[in-house]
Amino acid sequence: MLAQTISDIVQCRQTIENHKFDETATKQYVVLPILRSLDWQDDNLYTLEVFPEKRVGDGKVDYALQHDQTSLVFIECKRWGASIEKYQAQICQYAFQAGIEIAVITNGKIWDFYLPNLTSTSERRIIPWEDRIFCSINLEIQREAVSDFQKYLSKSNVEQGKSKKEAEEAFQPRLPDTPLPRQNYGLPILRALKSLGGSGATHQVLDMVYQFMNAANELREIDKSRRSDGQFYWDNRTQDMRRELISKGLMKDDSPWGIWEISNAGLEHLLDMDVQKLPQPSTLGTSLHEHSVESSDTPLPRISYALPILKALSQLGGSAVTSEVLRTVRHLMEDELKPIDLSQRPAGHLYWENRVHDMRRELINQGLMMANSPRGIWEISDVGREYLCNKGEV
Repeated sequence: MLAQTISDIVQCRQTIENHKFDETATKQYVVLPILRSLDWQDDNLYTLEVFPEKRVGDGKVDYALQHDQTSLVFIECKRWGASIEKYQAQICQYAFQAGIEIAVITNGKIWDFYLPNLTSTSERRIIPWEDRIFCSINLEIQREAVSDFQKYLSKSNVEQGKSKKEAEEAFQPRLPDTPLPRQNYGLPILRALKSLGGSGATHQVLDMVYQFMNAANELREIDKSRRSDGQFYWDNRTQDMRRELISKGLMKDDSPWGIWEISNAGLEHLLDMDVQKLPQPSTLGTSLHEHSVESSDTPLPRISYALPILKALSQLGGSAVTSEVLRTVRHLMEDELKPIDLSQRPAGHLYWENRVHDMRRELINQGLMMANSPRGIWEISDVGREYLCNKGEV
């Protein structure tokens, strides 16, 4: 039945695309038929096996697959053919908060499976969400699709815990074949723009990013391969990271079409990264005094504030207003802050406060702080608490 359902969907692809299926149509004619073929009953009021619009904290997921009215799998659906990578963090964060072992995001054609709550090693919980993928199903590769669906999403396997076991076994051999997360392309983009004089056409930036990362042997074979839509993985991740850099203010958002431009904040961020790479005093030999004078006039990089922010939130009970967090961070870093950190930047803000606010945004992007906190409130996430625990800071 499953094989026939998938075959019917693939044969009707032209119809689906001609009608420009939105999210609702994709759920109705693609997602639910596949779930039924895997023995899930979406109309059983007694079991509530396929629960729609499941609430998770302040958000919700499209479907929760349940047993005894306990959620086991979360599924997030998007319109047919839509980009789903940008929703990885959302579905994984919801699943992590709810203790769900398997999370799925699909646009009907592509189904990506994740392990949000990996438990075999503590380090895995703080890796980027996109690196927790263990299976990606393309309906057009029908033989593999049938096998993988039955293995990871059939009702019997999910309820018996076999899906989780199979997923964890599949994760290890797949990890080296997982494309680099988009965050890896952030600095190469900024360095490329700086090398190009501050701005460049899309193809110029992409070419230079590829050269930088290939020369450093950072790109894996899968990064150089094509996705199902024909785009190279590294190219796609670079384009995604550009949007994130714009949202962070590290690239300009008003550039002419087809032009990428670094912002003043982006140049300052590069300076921060360079400061972190300065040699330690023990490696400087005769230039120690000269370097000491230079580094004393350089503000601490924003990464220096990461642990103090998380420790401050932990001490404040997990959340606090901005002023309380800043006051606690200031106290925790009393012995580290230099005169220049306590001075004002040209824009009027104190260097240390500016770096703390910048680092807050980075911690949110990494999932270590909550992204949906009320205005003016900073909150540590469960991932952030675990990170502190792993560092021995709790």
